[in-house]
Amino acid sequence: AAAKAKSSSYESLLYDMFKVYPPRRKITQMVMLQMATREIRRAFNADYDHMVGVKNGYMDRLGDLNIRIGDIRRELKGWTDTTDDGAPVFVPTIELVEIENAPVTVKDSEIKSQRWLSPEERAKKDAEDAAEAARLAARGANDPSERALKDMMGGQLENDEAGKQAEELPKPDWMLETEPEDYSDEQKKLAREYDKKNKVYQEDLLKKRRLLDAELRKTRQEAADIVKTWDQELAEFSARRCDTDARLAQMEAWLVVCGNEVEVG
Repeated sequence: AAAKAKSSSYESLLYDMFKVYPPRRKITQMVMLQMATREIRRAFNADYDHMVGVKNGYMDRLGDLNIRIGDIRRELKGWTDTTDDGAPVFVPTIELVEIENAPVTVKDSEIKSQRWLSPEERAKKDAEDAAEAARLAARGANDPSERALKDMMGGQLENDEAGKQAEELPKPDWMLETEPEDYSDEQKKLAREYDKKNKVYQEDLLKKRRLLDAELRKTRQEAADIVKTWDQELAEFSARRCDTDARLAQMEAWLVVCGNEVEVG
């Protein structure tokens, strides 16, 4: 496939530089050099678009892994036997220069002066503002969406203990209110049953935490492997870019030489 692509390339049709002495060949060489440089640029741009897609895929995967790491850490919070060192996760970002037309795009927030509105636009904006104010006033402090969110978070919007499992089974009220030495025979029997169930519960909790700890190690390793793989692919892409720049510079230099010789000749 590579040989076929090479044979159909404009670059393969170029004359050897030592054979470009007739004027017509120099003119032909100039045309073919222009076509070859365009072909090389198109190929590099396609390679760049592919790399952008690869990066976006890696970023999406890292985002999912980071969310899972956060969930596991919340469940393991307070457990002293975890192998996790608590190191911050790597959060990839997209730089401004990577976004097409971003440097020349002006956001509304960047404009400090007030926008001029026609009478029709002003009336429409006033009506929208009045409708929004009325909607907020009608909702007031009893916001159903905020109330539902608080209910979901246990009565508070930020809950660091969310997802963390209790260390032991909840004790019945009578065990909290009565000292062990004051237990009746029936209560002693119930207390022994509770101890057995609580022991099984704690053993299961320990197994679960060990499994989560193993999953955490695996997840962090997968995230580290993605970063390492991307660094390698980016280094290879950077080498291809340098090679492309060198080829284009060489062809453009040949183009200038041929143009000068045709003009002088």
